[in-house]
Amino acid sequence: SNLCRVNPKLVNTWLQSLTNLRNHCAHYGRVYGYLFPVTTIKKEYIGYDLESRKIFASIIAMKHLISDQDTWNKFFINIQQLIREYEKYIELRMIGFPVNWIEILSKKI
Repeated sequence: SNLCRVNPKLVNTWLQSLTNLRNHCAHYGRVYGYLFPVTTIKKEYIGYDLESRKIFASIIAMKHLISDQDTWNKFFINIQQLIREYEKYIELRMIGFPVNWIEILSKKI
C-alpha cells in the first residue's frame, strides 16, 4: 500500500529532499533565500507556481508524509505563529511561501 496515499517513488524523493534539509539545518545552514536541490511537487500544486528549490516545497512534502492530522495541525499552527512573529523582518518569497500559503497548507488531502 502507498504511504499517505502517495506514490512510493515520490515518497522516496521527498525523503531525500527532507534529509538534505535536515542536514543543512543540523550544520547551521541558512534557510532564508537558500536554494535546496529540487523537491518534487505533486501535480495538484502545479497551478500555484511554487518554487521547488525553496523550503516551502519541503513543507508541502511534509504535509503529505504526516499521516496524523493532529500532528500536522500543531505543526501548521507553529508555522503560522513563527511567520507572524517574523513577518516584519522577512520576505516570504525568499523561503518560497506564496501569498496564499495558508490556503495551500490548509487544503485537505
